[in-house]
Amino acid sequence: MKHRSFLLTLALCALVTASSCRLPGDDSAGDDDSAGDDDSAGDDDSAGDDDSAGDDDSAGDDDTAGPVQLFDAHIHFKPGESPTEFLAMADGAGLLGLAVLGPRTAAPLLAIRPDSIVPFLFPREGISGLVAEVSEGLAAGARGIGELSIRHFPAGMNPQGVDMPADLPALLEVYDLAAGAGVPITVHLDYEEGDMDSFDTALEHNRDTIFIWAHSGDAPPEVVGSFLDQHPNLHADLSCRNPFYLPRHTFTEEQSSIAELDRVSLRADWQLVLEEHSDRFLFGTDIGPGDRDSQINEVVPWYQDMLGQLDREHAEAIANGNARRLFALD
Repeated sequence: MKHRSFLLTLALCALVTASSCRLPGDDSAGDDDSAGDDDSAGDDDSAGDDDSAGDDDSAGDDDTAGPVQLFDAHIHFKPGESPTEFLAMADGAGLLGLAVLGPRTAAPLLAIRPDSIVPFLFPREGISGLVAEVSEGLAAGARGIGELSIRHFPAGMNPQGVDMPADLPALLEVYDLAAGAGVPITVHLDYEEGDMDSFDTALEHNRDTIFIWAHSGDAPPEVVGSFLDQHPNLHADLSCRNPFYLPRHTFTEEQSSIAELDRVSLRADWQLVLEEHSDRFLFGTDIGPGDRDSQINEVVPWYQDMLGQLDREHAEAIANGNARRLFALD
């Protein structure tokens, strides 16, 4: 009986020693002769020093990778702004590149930074001249259309507001032009419960048209998720969906932000939608209206912290991967 007890004690000691050897980088635990002289337990490199087992960061969230890098898929360049100062602002915030949605042409920015600027055609004409304007802009090299306001509650650079059906004949023709050119179109269409049928029609009109829903329509996550489920050609940007630009139109602060307001804590309902459709969301700042440029160094880290709560693969796609794909940057 004493012999069996001795053997059991010896076996337990070997297990404890082997367990200690598995602590990543702690050689003192694995080679400590005071734990025993059993080389098969204490010095087995295959158990104690196997980095593929103990140090494999790919098995979970890699906190050492740092914040995700962001490509801004929704930023505005205003008349009178200095191109060099504008780019310095973006560089200071660590942005990889910019999709410039007017109102000023992106030509001065392209002259300085041709590889990281995606110029969009910002429609200036009314609905009667829209088709001709878009045709000319695409022929001149525009790589996107927008921000095209379809329903824009009075706010920001559109203080008067606009509200028209998304399936007007002229708009349908513009969607076809975008599809033919292979460029995305960013539409500002604020969500209004019970009045979204024309948006469905627009999205179904030409499945080759790539839509980006600006600000995710200021819609709640279940609505955004439903539209993405039904329309494979729809993407959505996350611009404005942060606590710094509130109040947002007629929506509550809780609805407008995708995270809690008192801290960067991703809401469960938004996390579900973002992860299910991580190939369809894009990051954006919507820098342009008001003094938002002065808030960029608050806005960018906020989004990085928020996206950091997703699996790295999902976060990278939203932060920059989807933009690279849609804008043909890779």
